[in-house]
Amino acid sequence: MACRWSVFAVFLVFAVGMAGAARAQLSTSEVQLHYGDGYRLGGNGLGTSARSTVTFEHLSKRSYGDFFGFLDLTRDYNILNPSTERSTYYGEAFFHLSARTLGANIPDDGLFADFGPSIGINKGEGVTFGLIGGRANLRLPGFRLFSFQAYVFETLEDPFGRDLDTTYQLTFSFDRPFELAGQKFLLKGFTDYIGARGLGTAPQHLIVPQFRWDIGHELGGAANQYALGLEFFHFNNKFGVRGVRDNALSVFLRIKLH
Repeated sequence: MACRWSVFAVFLVFAVGMAGAARAQLSTSEVQLHYGDGYRLGGNGLGTSARSTVTFEHLSKRSYGDFFGFLDLTRDYNILNPSTERSTYYGEAFFHLSARTLGANIPDDGLFADFGPSIGINKGEGVTFGLIGGRANLRLPGFRLFSFQAYVFETLEDPFGRDLDTTYQLTFSFDRPFELAGQKFLLKGFTDYIGARGLGTAPQHLIVPQFRWDIGHELGGAANQYALGLEFFHFNNKFGVRGVRDNALSVFLRIKLH
């Protein structure tokens, strides 16, 4: 039953988001090509492995809210034992409603740019999580985005068939462009706090900042089209397994699709 609900939830969130994308006030998609090392619970189990990742990311905004989703296609490598190479996927999709649509009067010059309810789905190989809660976007100087999100976090599908407890997730996201010596840069990322879910699971903490350099602009082309970047991936108590920690670094090329 949980698996059926997870498939339905994935379809529902993506359908609502992508249906609005065709008529969106803003719609943008990109692909990121990553290669890094230091990832655990992959092809080498508790040992670290190198990883290549292709990330597809989409954002669309309308007056009533916005949709954000990404899909990671990953492959782990182990030079000493090629038989442990492993490919998998993981994706997230979130739909956020705007409080303005619900009748709230939000000042154009206040601290809060917007707030409202949110629903999301996280889906990987053998795992599905459902999230429901809310988001508040703040106006901070220099930031294109600075948001706080709070969710009820429910395990809909567990790879070991466990009946895990409902918990919480707190998420902070940011996006700050800046220029230095005529070069265009971007700092963006997020951090997640996820509570324990019972049966020996531990609270999780994930921090993923990115630093991007706009190489398209530097080479005389259009700005915000091509970027080189570094991503740091810190995951404490990864997947709720106490004591398992990632401190991984990847280099990536970002290409704007539209």
